[in-house]
Amino acid sequence: MESFFHGPAYLAPLSFLASSNNYVQIILPDLGRCNVKIGEDGKPRALSNACAHRGTEIITEVIGDRKLVCPYHGWRYNRSGNLLPNLSVGSNSPICLA
Repeated sequence: MESFFHGPAYLAPLSFLASSNNYVQIILPDLGRCNVKIGEDGKPRALSNACAHRGTEIITEVIGDRKLVCPYHGWRYNRSGNLLPNLSVGSNSPICLA
């Protein structure tokens, strides 16, 4: 499938995304629903909206300021999509797509 992104696309004001938990959801071809956040390195990231554990949808709102926490088992991800330390998780399962 050909991507519909052929250049920059306006999603939200950078000042909105610069806040640590703010995100905007988009739907990408072949990837589905993603959360766009500014990562720990200051670069925008498209993060899968599915938990790496069981694929549960992490966030249902299209725009907001929630932390990335799976509602099923409570797996938590940082702004760059990396799994945060959790006693029940043995390995790091990132959700970062780009």
